Amino acid sequence: MSTSQVSTECVDAMPLAARGATLNREFRLADLARLADWAMDEQARAHLTARFHLIEKRVGVAGRVTANLRLVCQRCLAPVETPVDDEFHVVLVSSENEMDQLPEQQDSMIANAAQLELGWLLEEQLLLAMPLVPLHAKLAECAQIASNVETNEVKQRDTPQSAASLDTQRPFADLRELLSQGAKNRSN
Repeated sequence: MSTSQVSTECVDAMPLAARGATLNREFRLADLARLADWAMDEQARAHLTARFHLIEKRVGVAGRVTANLRLVCQRCLAPVETPVDDEFHVVLVSSENEMDQLPEQQDSMIANAAQLELGWLLEEQLLLAMPLVPLHAKLAECAQIASNVETNEVKQRDTPQSAASLDTQRPFADLRELLSQGAKNRSN
């Protein structure tokens, strides 16, 4: 098994629901494909607590997901550590048709209850719980980051090696010469 692949466990949720079992699992964010980019570091973890129960012969899962994610602040576009802590309650259904039979206020998800992947359940719930607009808690944090970026840009501009790096960032610098050589070759 490669490290980029989720090492998650599959459970049969129906017997767990019949006995009212609770599972606590922890996953490395780097092992969860849809969350890996938001891991604070290689060892960052997400936690799932899931209590299984029966609701009219269907599996219900009441649980909680927690993780610290590195998102992008929408004010300053710098990384911001965002704690996610969300409680959920869903009913597992096998199709959209079955979903339509549930009361409108009941959250549900299409999943195979006989082979429920706990890592997938955790990913789904964390993605739903992530803030739509991640921001630093205080505007002053964004201002400080912007000030640090501006200071670094000034320092880079004032260093002697920056002139050389500017020359290497001119992809069309010799284009005029090449075009005029091509015109001369065609006229000969």
